[in-house]
Parts: sequence; C-alpha cells; structure tokens
Amino acid sequence: MSKIKKSISINEDTAEMVLAYPVPLPFSSDFSSRISEIVNIATGMLKEARKEIRNYFSVEEASLITESSKSMLFSGTGSPREFLGNVVANDMLFKETHKKWNVEIDTVLDKINKLTEYQAYAVIASGWEYWNKVASANDMSLAVRRSFLIDDEE
Repeated sequence: MSKIKKSISINEDTAEMVLAYPVPLPFSSDFSSRISEIVNIATGMLKEARKEIRNYFSVEEASLITESSKSMLFSGTGSPREFLGNVVANDMLFKETHKKWNVEIDTVLDKINKLTEYQAYAVIASGWEYWNKVASANDMSLAVRRSFLIDDEE
C-alpha cells in the first residue's frame, strides 16, 4: 500500500499514549508507523465487534440508541458499556424516548448490560456513523439498519 504524507498535531499526553501502546515489533520504532498500526488495529477490531452485534438490536431499539447517540461525547475513558447505558437510560427517563420508539426500558438496558466493553463501543460508533454518514437519508429505518448492521425484514 502506498504511503501519503499527512501532518497532525497531538498533545504530549496523546504522544505518550501512542508510544506506550503495544504494537508488533516491526512498527515499534517509527512514530508514524505506530500511529498507522494503532489505527489499523482499532479499525479492524471495531469491524469485528460490529459483526458480533449484527441483528442484536431491533430497528426500534437501534433507533432509540441512535437518537441518544446524537449528543454522546464518549472520550475513551471509563467503561463504554456504563456510558452507553447511562446515556440511553437518561434519555428514556427524561425524554421518554422509549415511548417514541415503543421499546421496553428493561429490555434495551438489559441488552446493553450484556455487551462486552468493545461491543458497547461498537454500538456508540454505530450511532455516530448514522449521524456522520447517513442522517440525511429519507428512510431513517433503512439508515439505522445500515449503521447497526440489521438485516432487512423478510
């Protein structure tokens, strides 16, 4: 794969995290190789985690999560599962999103609590994907299906 040169600015804490992040030996000496490998690993793991949650949520549950994810600012610190559960629970409690999407509070929270941490991050990322890529779609149900990898109903 050909390389392109890009310039990024990062703070000292992020640079220290890049240097401390475990990568295969061939990528360990060069800073930009380390960043590339970290991004490749993270992208691959996210793709696999999204496969694991394929069809896990109903379209209605995923729509509720998508609505909640519009304001999610997960920073990577703490538990993605707890963060996701808290944001969704607060939206159901204060905005009554469960009524809008006709989902049971306990069911969606139970599903969130059964996710692994990385699967929960994949759910958060699926919501972000919806808002970043497909939110302009005319059919929200279809767009949510694409973001959350929900198969079409037969």
